[in-house]
Amino acid sequence: MNRSTVLYELERDLFGYLDDKGPEFVQRKIISENKNTQLHILWVSEILELNMLDKFLPKEICANLEDVVWHTSCYNESYFDGFETRYPNNTVECWPWYFLFASKLHTHNMDNAKHTADKLFCCMNYKPRLHRKVMMDKLAKYDLMDNYITWHTPPMPSSPIGNVYQKWGMFNDLMDTLIEPKYDYKHWHPKYLTFDSEWHQYSVPIEIGKSAINLVTETDYNKPFITEKTWNPILWGKSFIIMGNTGIHKHLVDQGFVLPDVIDYTFDSEDNLDKRCDMIAEELKRLSSFDVVWLQKELEEAEQHNQKHAHRLMEQIKIPEIIHKTYKNLLNLG
Repeated sequence: MNRSTVLYELERDLFGYLDDKGPEFVQRKIISENKNTQLHILWVSEILELNMLDKFLPKEICANLEDVVWHTSCYNESYFDGFETRYPNNTVECWPWYFLFASKLHTHNMDNAKHTADKLFCCMNYKPRLHRKVMMDKLAKYDLMDNYITWHTPPMPSSPIGNVYQKWGMFNDLMDTLIEPKYDYKHWHPKYLTFDSEWHQYSVPIEIGKSAINLVTETDYNKPFITEKTWNPILWGKSFIIMGNTGIHKHLVDQGFVLPDVIDYTFDSEDNLDKRCDMIAEELKRLSSFDVVWLQKELEEAEQHNQKHAHRLMEQIKIPEIIHKTYKNLLNLG
């Protein structure tokens, strides 16, 4: 007998229960639903955190499940090697394009990306995660802090999801609640930095247009996950240097994007966080010796290719039915 399908979007459909009643209630709900249906749980706006699932789906719970499918936005499926052994009766499927579509749909103030550069780079930071702290310290080391940079200092309100994690002890590192490993700054004393123009997740600040390069500090530096932070400059027609997962630039090249010859991306293969941040800052220091308007023109060909290629990809990408059904309106998938 063919089983019917039930879809849960994790944040929309389950986190409310989790916040009010805790993991055990949600576990019972999933087991009950799964008795007569194939259960699909979608969280493609984030990468699935295994240390969360360790608390949420212990093996004694997994034993009561049958063919639950988790959908997430990882771009390298090998990240989940061993998932089915760790969580019996659960499988994972990856769809890494959520934020490409979200960035295209939600971005506004695109005209702000079209200005003559007067600074080398723009770097927007919100939550002070460890890799962002290291990156800022290295920028200070190479006297690069006079570029367009934002920085928020704690205390900051954690996200609703982070509050849930903290309340029920579902995260080991509590990254989203900003309880991060301490970092001893050697070259910079953190302070609040912002732009003169409006900026947020999908609003193009004027400072983007007035810089030659977008220095992207991704959500994670050790997970194969691409957010709007990377897709934004591509869609805005800006060159990028990404402090993200090791090999993230190579991954983009594998998807048909190009890297400008004038930038040395050797740092992309470096696994050590401190060394990679230092290599990025050192490369930016080298680039700072060029006339910024000349550099902006040198970058144009790659920028135009990448912008056009991103739009072509969106026309060609096959959207799984489950994704389409869940995110149709949110991503304007048609």
